[in-house]
Amino acid sequence: MPATKDRSAAMRIQLRLNKPELVDDLLDYLRRRECAGTVVERGVIDVALPHELDEKQAWMELDLYLRVWQSLHPGTRVETLGAHRPIDRGD
Repeated sequence: MPATKDRSAAMRIQLRLNKPELVDDLLDYLRRRECAGTVVERGVIDVALPHELDEKQAWMELDLYLRVWQSLHPGTRVETLGAHRPIDRGD
């Protein structure tokens, strides 16, 4: 039986979609990329990124995932509401 990853140390962030009906699609997409996620409220999800990544790498990876997902869903925007741990975007 494969070991399960401990997500307790993962970086967590909340995201809001402008099209709440696509929340399940985004969660499914992110879960297939080893991210954990739950619905917080209509159109808002809480996402935990793999803890193996440092914060800068985790942010870059999430940004890439969201850009790809948004390109597959024209007209959809994903807003970052806040992180549960500070994120250094490298800006």
